[in-house]
Amino acid sequence: MDTVIEYWENNPYVKHITNLDDLGQPYSCEQWNNLSNTPYLIIDDGLNNDLYMMFHNQDSYPTYVLIDHNMMVYHKGNGLSTWVINQNINEMLDNCGVLCSWNSSTADINFDGDINILDIIELANIILNDDSSEVGDINNDGIINILDIITIVNIILVNNNT
Repeated sequence: MDTVIEYWENNPYVKHITNLDDLGQPYSCEQWNNLSNTPYLIIDDGLNNDLYMMFHNQDSYPTYVLIDHNMMVYHKGNGLSTWVINQNINEMLDNCGVLCSWNSSTADINFDGDINILDIIELANIILNDDSSEVGDINNDGIINILDIITIVNIILVNNNT
């Protein structure tokens, strides 16, 4: 699973969450997280195992659940291969359309090779000056506006959390 997470870690539209049952059996939450080189967002399922009960597949661990942009279960299964998971994520992103399309290279508004606060300032100036620039439509919706700034912020946050 780490290879899948590493493959998608720079895409702000793909998130990985791990559900953890039976904390302390044998590891704590931190110990489970330290078993991997990839940082996980871990959720403790609590005493009732609500997430497991909602998403389990054939009463088995581990169950992989892929949820799309509409918060609908797109696919679930046990022991899914990297290829199957990546194929389904690609399909979900395609189905999401422009809401989930981005190209981090277009977020480098000032073309300095880095995506940072300077790109946000430059894009804000483009928007405030009503500049009909060729750059700035980061989310590919045909409009250069605050949503493009938010997309750059998300790209920066994702890159800083990896």
